[in-house]
Amino acid sequence: MKFALIFILLIPGCSLLSISGQPKQDEPVNIIEDVLYDIVAFVEETAHMKELIFCSGVVVRGLVVTASHCVSTERQYKIMIKRDKFGDIREMFEPEVLYNNPKQDLAIVRARSHRFLFGRQLAPEAPSWGDPVVVIGHPYGLLWSVTTGVVSHPSRLGGSTNGQHWLHVSAPSVPGNSGGAVFNRYGEVVGIISFTALATPHIVGAVHLSEIQEAISAVEKGAANELDSRERR
Repeated sequence: MKFALIFILLIPGCSLLSISGQPKQDEPVNIIEDVLYDIVAFVEETAHMKELIFCSGVVVRGLVVTASHCVSTERQYKIMIKRDKFGDIREMFEPEVLYNNPKQDLAIVRARSHRFLFGRQLAPEAPSWGDPVVVIGHPYGLLWSVTTGVVSHPSRLGGSTNGQHWLHVSAPSVPGNSGGAVFNRYGEVVGIISFTALATPHIVGAVHLSEIQEAISAVEKGAANELDSRERR
């Protein structure tokens, strides 16, 4: 008997760290409360003036990293971050897309009138089989929700990724988690949630760390080149 997995993009209709300096590689710390302040929500205002949370993102090196299908939309949306522990105090910003690669399902945006603080670090290396991971995002609009799992496979090829390698994790993810970060036990970003299997929320695909590193480097290099050209004028 043959079975087929159907993958869908996670668009609706994810205690790991409190970092004080650099954690030791053999000494994981509880990161969750600290990380939550760097988790972004993508918010659409509907006709009834209600806020629809449809995607997630994470601040990395002052930029918001998310999934391409979160920004490749005709929605009128803003990006939102929390300013207190429980998310009662929030702040909204107009987004500007700096990088959008639908083939990778990866995008980078920034706030038009605000500079985010440094945010999260990218992991120095990709995770391996069985490594614990945490996913933080907004499943079905439930803000700042946490799920946990492991790396099922560090670099799969195929699925719904247009021939791209992807990180396979078991942390449950559903619509609203798209664009959310996959963290290792040190609070470093190792992936960005992209899709899940239609039959189960436990087969989850994330954009590979290497692609995130390349995209951020390209954006930072472009910004540096732009600044340099302005200074020469």
